[in-house]
Amino acid sequence: MRDIATAEYSNPMGRVKPLQQKETRVQNSIAQAVQAYQSGRHSTIREAADSQDIAYSTVSGRLLGRQSRRKAHVLDQTLGDVEERVVVKRLEMMDRRSFPLRVDMVRHMATRILHQ
Repeated sequence: MRDIATAEYSNPMGRVKPLQQKETRVQNSIAQAVQAYQSGRHSTIREAADSQDIAYSTVSGRLLGRQSRRKAHVLDQTLGDVEERVVVKRLEMMDRRSFPLRVDMVRHMATRILHQ
């Protein structure tokens, strides 16, 4: 059994940046596949998708005008990107200070930022 004092601390808030970086890489790959098909470098959508290791349905959907999930739901979000970053920054600060985070506190913080 590992000693708790020497065990690595896994902070769930620390996963935000790597997930965003992965999403950016995936979106870039999709854009490259679409551009490769449209420029004629690949004669079929499937070839373009396979060249970037992206699903055929994703590339064909983008060619038909479908947006990424993130872009498609922007209007459904209560907080904008700037407000969301402010909330995340405050939560990370509270977490570093070992302050217990609760859902109602996060909701209250977001509401206060939204109404400022």
